Amino acid sequence: MTVSGPAESVRKFIQELQAEQIFAREVSTGGVAYHSPYLAPILPLFQAYTSAIITNPKPRSKGWISTSIPESEWDDPQTTMGSANYVVNNMKSPVLFHGALKYIPSNALVLEVSAHALFVGMLKKALPKTCTVLGLIRKGTGNNAVQFLSAIGKMYEYGYDVKLSAIYPSVEYPVPAITPAISPLVKWDHSSTFGLPDYLFVSKLYLR
Repeated sequence: MTVSGPAESVRKFIQELQAEQIFAREVSTGGVAYHSPYLAPILPLFQAYTSAIITNPKPRSKGWISTSIPESEWDDPQTTMGSANYVVNNMKSPVLFHGALKYIPSNALVLEVSAHALFVGMLKKALPKTCTVLGLIRKGTGNNAVQFLSAIGKMYEYGYDVKLSAIYPSVEYPVPAITPAISPLVKWDHSSTFGLPDYLFVSKLYLR
């Protein structure tokens, strides 16, 4: 459960919950009470800027599960997912997160794409144990590139085929002459010795 509102009121509520031994913590939102009526004064300006950016909204696909509008309105043209109206509604409305979880398959790979993997722990508790839950970015790790690539590596460990070429610039052939060779980076590991069969010796034994 997430509660949004004035900072002091939220802090007081957290203290009351903690006094009753109920786990609660404050989430930094930069001083903005997202998903609450307190955003009303800025919504007209936000609507204008968003409408200028999103000029060609795409209709909802079957895989697009919304958490900002009720399921009964998913196919309503007035609430087209991806439109400026949808984005603005998402900012001011409560998040219908719990209802959306029922659509996640029991064998799904769930990726949290956000500035900080805040919901990974909650998702692991709420979803079946057969689901794989990974956060791509974690605040405070010091190197988000390493965190992101580590998550990609875990996806490989779980058996998912990730197209890494998508995160690198495309290569145009022929490559320039100044392109460094990869061969100096490849070295043999001679720390172990393995025996090999002597087929010439075996053939002599067989002839005898």
